Amino acid sequence: MTTLSGYSGDAWAQGPERIYNRLAQALVDFSPVSLRGTRVLDVGAGTGAASRAIAGAGGSPVAVDVELDMLRHQRDRLGPAVAGDILHLPFAGDAFDVSVAAFVLAHVAEPQLALREMARVTLHDGAVLAVTFSATNEQPVKQIVDGVLVQHGYRFPDWYVDHKRIGEPAIATAEALRERADAAGLGDVAVEEREVDMGVLTAEAIVGWRLGMAHVAPFVEQLSAEQRARLRDEATAAVARGDLRLGLRTVMLAARTRS
Repeated sequence: MTTLSGYSGDAWAQGPERIYNRLAQALVDFSPVSLRGTRVLDVGAGTGAASRAIAGAGGSPVAVDVELDMLRHQRDRLGPAVAGDILHLPFAGDAFDVSVAAFVLAHVAEPQLALREMARVTLHDGAVLAVTFSATNEQPVKQIVDGVLVQHGYRFPDWYVDHKRIGEPAIATAEALRERADAAGLGDVAVEEREVDMGVLTAEAIVGWRLGMAHVAPFVEQLSAEQRARLRDEATAAVARGDLRLGLRTVMLAARTRS
């Protein structure tokens, strides 16, 4: 799993978290089984978007992530958390009823191995859920904010370039994600491309989402207070001139484990 060492959970919570809360809720709603009364592993949990959705559905989430600062964020209200890698989960087999991976598989070189590991720690006939962004997920507001960032000296980090060029495209269609699930030995595989409607957001919320992302936040944090304010003001003004309704295209997977 790719580690984004040093990334701040606070930066995520102040912007992207609002967007990812809705995306995680859509994934939990896609589950083929009720989560009420179940023990659920939230893989790549971050600051707890999927954990909150799991708890809201009546499940008991256990979080695992490589980023300790992300796990520490509000963890006292979200349940147990463990540092660990999706390819080597620190749990015994059959430890959970359901396992969930929200926007994690694109960060793994071999997603089918990650799905197989999730299946290992999930009971027979339990559920494995995953979601990633679709290849059709083109958002003009992202390009607008990126353009302002570049004007302020920003350059995309190498890991993000590789993620967008290699990681995401490998599972960004229903067919590709289904192939990975089949290769992992999962059964009753259901894969759908779905748009998650975020509604009409404010320009400030959209800019907060983009500037708080893991590939951008470290750059923003190293700017002076005056530079950060100017960046936010310019990006907000640019975004406000466009369409503020946001719909994110995703590919969702729901499958069952086999013996």
